[in-house]
Amino acid sequence: MIVGHENLIKHFKNLAERSALSHGYLFFGESRVGKTTVASALANFLENGRFENPDGPLADFLSVSPDENGVIGIDAARMIKEFLWRRPFKSTKRFVSVSDASAMTSQAQNALLKISEEPPAHALIVIISPNAELLAPTLVSRLQKFYFSRISDAQIVGLAKSLGCDAKTAEQTAKKAAGRPGLAVNLIAGDPLWLEAESLAKDFLKIAARRPLIASRLAEDEKLLDRFAEILLIYLRQNAVANLELTRSFLNRFSLIKQFNVNKRLQLEAAAAGKGF
Repeated sequence: MIVGHENLIKHFKNLAERSALSHGYLFFGESRVGKTTVASALANFLENGRFENPDGPLADFLSVSPDENGVIGIDAARMIKEFLWRRPFKSTKRFVSVSDASAMTSQAQNALLKISEEPPAHALIVIISPNAELLAPTLVSRLQKFYFSRISDAQIVGLAKSLGCDAKTAEQTAKKAAGRPGLAVNLIAGDPLWLEAESLAKDFLKIAARRPLIASRLAEDEKLLDRFAEILLIYLRQNAVANLELTRSFLNRFSLIKQFNVNKRLQLEAAAAGKGF
């Protein structure tokens, strides 16, 4: 289900209908706002004429995401190249979507740069990242950029109600999701990892003595850490002035963890103590 981004959807429909799509796009914006959903819906539109989530696999669509180590490496780039150089079966395009593209190694980014410099006529690549600055400037320069903003609380409430929530729960979900429909869906579904992340975030803010234990738990699980970061920042921003130093410290340390091979537990403990660089 796609919620929000009506103008972007209209724009891409128009481009597709006029056979005016570019060879490559960068979808950027905060996590869980709909970037990946719109990409897969566009692939479905090109193949089946419906701008909605596909019911199953598509013949001419390849979705690439980080491996079990949280990396998109050169092997993934080679797979993308092989996929794109084949001719479409049903769609007008051979379509590749790369989620969490900041996880690409420099080798993988260079390989994609070469593909984007001389792409096959039927190739379409959508690279998805929270921030364009996390990618190589040379690669970004080859892509048309589209920013995905948060959607309104009213739209989140409507989404929650459509998924069976009563009015009170829908309002509470909208407050927690803070404009991110993907997060709302995860919270409504009661995903165990999200529930644990939310519990840890609450304890992190309320019980300072538990922060070292929380840091150790987060250092063990990359996915849990990512979800914890999303939820913690939502809570911190609810009282932005009082939490300014803790927010800065956490953002600095989290950025360091995501970009470099550092000791996660020590960095998280430093963030918990409100220490900057």
